[in-house]
Amino acid sequence: MNNCEKKIVSILLALILMISSMPVTVSAQEEEDDPRASSYLNMYSASLTSLGVTGELNLAYQVFATDDMVDVGVFCLIVRNSSGTIHQTIWGSTANGLLAANTWYHVGDYTLNLTSGNTYYCSVYFIAEDANGSDVRKITTQLAVCP
Repeated sequence: MNNCEKKIVSILLALILMISSMPVTVSAQEEEDDPRASSYLNMYSASLTSLGVTGELNLAYQVFATDDMVDVGVFCLIVRNSSGTIHQTIWGSTANGLLAANTWYHVGDYTLNLTSGNTYYCSVYFIAEDANGSDVRKITTQLAVCP
């Protein structure tokens, strides 16, 4: 490497070092301007509870999209026992009520038939899908004892 090439490399390295050490500020206002969960989902939540019926737990869920979607709701529901072992997997559809079509929101309840006396929780995968793409987000419910 000749002297000219060494100078150019030294200058480039110095510039990279200076740029990488510059502080970056993120404004809280920027975060408040767009509180959506994603460009497809505004908000989603789920809760697993007992309604007092032997062998049943209820999953209450709600999902709100940013606009009308082809599908919106619970894409997949994985029921686990308290140690994390998968008890069952349920795929969402309009037929089982976990998905809604051509709307911007879906709110519902889904009854799970489980073993009385055992403790469970759910991994809930929400989806919002339109002609341009989709987004899937996951949450985990709290533990619930099946009566």
